[in-house]
Amino acid sequence: MTPEQDQIELVRSYLDRMRAMVRAFGIYTRNTAPYLGDHVVFGLLSKAFSLSDAAMVLIANEHPDEAFGLARSLVECAANLRYITQDRNEFSARALAFAEFFFKERQFWLFHAKDFISDPAILAELDKYADENGIIPNSKPASAHWSGIKGFVWAVCNMSHPLDGAAYELRHRKIEFATEYHQTSAFVHCSFPAIDTLVPEEGVVYEPRFKSEGKEQEGQKTLYTIVQFVHYAVHYTLYAMRVEDASPVEDLFRDTLSQLHPIQRLHRP
Repeated sequence: MTPEQDQIELVRSYLDRMRAMVRAFGIYTRNTAPYLGDHVVFGLLSKAFSLSDAAMVLIANEHPDEAFGLARSLVECAANLRYITQDRNEFSARALAFAEFFFKERQFWLFHAKDFISDPAILAELDKYADENGIIPNSKPASAHWSGIKGFVWAVCNMSHPLDGAAYELRHRKIEFATEYHQTSAFVHCSFPAIDTLVPEEGVVYEPRFKSEGKEQEGQKTLYTIVQFVHYAVHYTLYAMRVEDASPVEDLFRDTLSQLHPIQRLHRP
């Protein structure tokens, strides 16, 4: 097993063990009002695991740059959980705001459907659905963040959370924002850092490349992001469910983090 494969297996084991730990807490979700927050936080936690698994598949199949871009979605998933659980008095309201964004999306699609579709039968069906669900055609609300906060991830980074503790100060959160959100954003939006290793060589017949090289250690950086932000997502969720002793989760996190290979310092000429 190569060092790279060893690191992938380490993080796969971490995800498996973390999932088993969450299950071992024996939490039953509630599906009646006013417990909508249960569905939101556990849905977001499952998404964090799913995103992590997808990123692992990309790394294992020589797509580290693409995995690095996907890691930003994991950061946003954890940011959603941090914000929703940050104030117990606002927990239900924030979870409801997250869920009700569904209707703003429906407003968006109803607006464009009515603008494009001319078939009377289909339009009548759309109007019936809209009337039954109180949806009006409007494309603007869906362009804002579900929370109503502009620059959501940066704003949440600046908010304190009851779980932060002395070791997770604002300056640490700002560094995480820079490395795990701002840096990965370049790979989401396909700006120059995302194509840097794909630029064709001079004097050679061009052929599209379909695998990335991760020359800036994007694969290893993604593994760190997975370990760190799955840990956050689990902690915020357990806090929301009022689990008092989450020390096994903390122990697993620290043990895995200690076995990850450090990111090498690279200096370009």
